[in-house]
Amino acid sequence: MTRDNEDPGIPPPDGDRLRQRLALAVGSTLTIERELLGGGMSRVFVAADTALDRKVVIKVFSSAGGVSSERFHQEMLLSASLHHPHIVPILAAGVFDDCPWYSMPFVEGRSLRERMTAEGQLPIRDVLRILRDVGRACSHAHAHGIVHRDIKPENVLLAGDAAMIIDFGIAKALGAAVAGTASQPGLTRVGFTLGTPTYMAPEQASADPALDHRADLYAIGVVAYELLAGRPPFQGASSHEILKAHIADPVPDLSRVRANTPPALVALIERCLAKSPGGRPASAGELVEQFETILGASGSSERVAATGLKRWGRQMIVPALVAVGVVIAIAGARRVAATRGTINPPVKLASVAVLRFVPRGDDSASKWLADGLSDDIAAQLAATPGLRIASRMSVDQVGRADLSPRRMAETLGVKMLLDGVVRREGNELRLIAQLVEGPTGEVLWTGSYRGAPGDAGRFVEQVLGNVRGVLLDSTAAAESTRHEVRDPAAYADYLRGRALLGTRRDTAIVQAVTAFEASVRRDSTLVAGWSGLAEALMLLPLYANVPARDVAPAAERALAKALALRPEDPGAILTRGLLLRSQWRWAAAEADLRHAVVLTGTAAARQALGELLLVAGRNREALTQFDSATAIEPSAPLPWALAGVTHALLLQRADADRTIARARAADSANPSVHFLAGAAMLYLDRDREAVAELQLASRLAPRQPLLRGLLAQALARRGDIAGARRERDALRGLKGEAGAAGGLLHAEMAVGDTTAALDALERAVKESDPMFTSEPLSTPLFRSIAGLSRTSEALRLVGLLQKRSAPGGS
Repeated sequence: MTRDNEDPGIPPPDGDRLRQRLALAVGSTLTIERELLGGGMSRVFVAADTALDRKVVIKVFSSAGGVSSERFHQEMLLSASLHHPHIVPILAAGVFDDCPWYSMPFVEGRSLRERMTAEGQLPIRDVLRILRDVGRACSHAHAHGIVHRDIKPENVLLAGDAAMIIDFGIAKALGAAVAGTASQPGLTRVGFTLGTPTYMAPEQASADPALDHRADLYAIGVVAYELLAGRPPFQGASSHEILKAHIADPVPDLSRVRANTPPALVALIERCLAKSPGGRPASAGELVEQFETILGASGSSERVAATGLKRWGRQMIVPALVAVGVVIAIAGARRVAATRGTINPPVKLASVAVLRFVPRGDDSASKWLADGLSDDIAAQLAATPGLRIASRMSVDQVGRADLSPRRMAETLGVKMLLDGVVRREGNELRLIAQLVEGPTGEVLWTGSYRGAPGDAGRFVEQVLGNVRGVLLDSTAAAESTRHEVRDPAAYADYLRGRALLGTRRDTAIVQAVTAFEASVRRDSTLVAGWSGLAEALMLLPLYANVPARDVAPAAERALAKALALRPEDPGAILTRGLLLRSQWRWAAAEADLRHAVVLTGTAAARQALGELLLVAGRNREALTQFDSATAIEPSAPLPWALAGVTHALLLQRADADRTIARARAADSANPSVHFLAGAAMLYLDRDREAVAELQLASRLAPRQPLLRGLLAQALARRGDIAGARRERDALRGLKGEAGAAGGLLHAEMAVGDTTAALDALERAVKESDPMFTSEPLSTPLFRSIAGLSRTSEALRLVGLLQKRSAPGGS
C-alpha cells in the first residue's frame, strides 16, 4: 500500500508482539490476515472485517512514548469526516502501547510510486489526469479545513483510471498526539517528522506555524515535476540538503528536462513551486481548473463505453468507481438518442436507495451535476406513493463503502439500489442506467441515453418512469408524474442548487439560494426550484447564522409559489412545516409535519415531527417518532441522538446510553451528534462526560452559539467557573448572529447571573432565536429561572407555556 521509506522513524515493536497487540486493539470484528510492505515509521496490515464482509487496511505508526490518545482521536475525527471519490476514507483509529493506528478500506491497485518505478516518465495526458484527481481531493479537504502535509507518490493510489489520496490529516494528527503530552511538548521526537523532505514546502521545512493549504499545492508541484522529469526538482545526500534546496535553490527548468511538456503546464508547475505561498495558485480548485484547461487543450478526452454498465462485480476495485446506475453524458447540440433498455418482469419491491452519482468527466462541473441529478431523482422517488426511499443522510453516511450489493442494501435498509456515474466528454453527454436488486445483485433494469445539456431533465423523467415501472405496477407508475422541465438552463441552475444544498456548509447554502433563485427566474413554473429555494432559505439560520426573521418572508413566498403549482408537493409541505415551526405556529406546523409523514413516510419527516413534539414537552410522543425514524434509516445518526436526548429526559439511563452509542457509531465526526450527547449527559448529571462531548462538538463546529452556551453550563457544573465565564464573555460579544441570545442565556445561568439570564431570554424572544425550536425548555438546565414571571411571559409569547412538562414527563 504505502512505502514511507523517507521517514527515518524508529523500529516498530517486534513484529509478532505488535501484531498480537494490534489484534486486541482493533476488536473482534477485524481479523489480521497479512502484512503489506510499509517501512520507516509505519507497518501496514490487511485485515478481514467480518461484520461487514470486506477487506480493510490497518496502518500502525511507531511508538515514540507518551502519545496522547485523546488528541490523536480528536484530530482523526476531523479527517474521518472527509467523504470524496478521490479520498480513501478513514474507518477507525486509536492508540495502543503509544502506537497510533488507523484503518481504511482496502483498495485494489498500486501506488503512484510503484507505477513511476515501473515506467519512469509518464505520458503527459496521464500526468494531467492524476494531478487533476489529486487536486480535487485536496480542494475538498481544504474546504473542510484539513491540510494533508505529506502529498507524495506513496500516498497516491491508482485504481482503474482514478487516483485516490490516503493519509489525509495523519501528519497533523500524529503531531498533535505528540505535542499534546505533558512530557514532550514539542514536535521534535524521532519518528514523527511532519512531512517528507523531498516534497516539503519551504515554510514547512522551516516549521512556520502559519502553514496553510498552499503547502499541499507546493507538494503537488513537486510530484508533477517528478512525474514529468523522472526525478524530483531538488535532491541531496541528506534531508538537510534537500530542505535547504527547497528554501533557497531555484527550480530547475522543466522544459529543458522534458522538451514536449506544454508551456502552460511548465508555467503552472513553476507557480506551484514558488518559494513564497503568495506566489502559488490561490487554491486547489484553481489548480484543478488549470489542469482541466491544459488537458482539454492537449486534445485528450476519455472515452465512454457504448454499452450499459456491467453487473456489479464481486471484486470492487475502488469505492469511487463502483457505479451501477445512471451515467449521464451531456451532448452538445444533438438530438436525444434514448434507449429505454430491457425491463425484467415487475418485482414487488417498495424500498430503494439512490446512491450518490459518481462524476466521471473532464470538468469541475461534473461533480455538482452528478450530485444534483441524484438528489433530484431521490426527491422525486420519495414523492411516489408506495415507495420508501433511503434518506440522503444515510446514503452519504455509507458513502462509497467497499460493500457488496447485499451488504449495501442491508446497511441502508432497502431492497433496491440505484447508482450513477456522470460523464462529460467534450460536448457530449451520455447516460447509462441500471437498477440492482440488493439481496441477489441481479440487474432488473438497464437503460442508455444520449443527448444535449438541455435534455438532462428529460433523462431524469425517463429514468424515473422506468424505475417506477420496475418497483410498482403500471397503474401506480403512470400516476407518479412530475413537472416537465421547460427550460434546460433553469433545470441546470436547480441541479446546482440541489448539489450545494446537500453539502450543509454555510457558504454553500448561500450559493444554493442564489442558484435556486436563478432557476425560478428562468422558469417560474419549476416546482422543484421554488421548493428548493424555500428549503435553502430555511437552512440559512441553522448553518449560516442568519436570523430566521430575515429569511422567513422570502421562504413563505417561495413555498406559496411551489404549492400553488402543486398543492400536494411533499417537499414543499415538509418545508412549510419547518417554516411554521420557526415562527412558533406550533399547531399548524404539527399538522403539516404529520401530513408530510403520511405523504413520504421518510425518516426525515418523522425526525422533524419528533423535534417539534420534543420542544413542546411531549417526550413520549417524540420518542415514538424518533424510534420510527431509526427503524426506517438505521444508519442515520441524528434520530438515534435525538432518541438518546429523549431517553435522558425520561431518566431512562440505559436506553440513553444505548441510543447515543448508536449515534456515535453511525457518524462519530458529526458535531450535532456530540452536541446532543452532551445535552443528554447534562440531563443525567454526568457533567464530566458532558464537557468532553461538548468540547469535541465545539471543535468540530466552532461557530455555534447555543453549543457554547451549553458548554458553559457543563463547565460550571464541573466547578470550572472561570471557563464558564470565558464562554459567557465570548457570547456577550456576538451581535446579530442567529442563536447568540440563546447561547448567552445558558452561559448567564451557568455563572449564576439570573437577571442577565432573563435579559438574554427576552432578547431571544425578540430575535426569534432558533433555540426555541431546537431545545425543550422543560429541562433541568432551566431550573434557575423556571416559574419566574419574566420566564412565564417569555414562554407565553413563544407559545410554549401550556405545553411544558416536567422532566421525565410524557
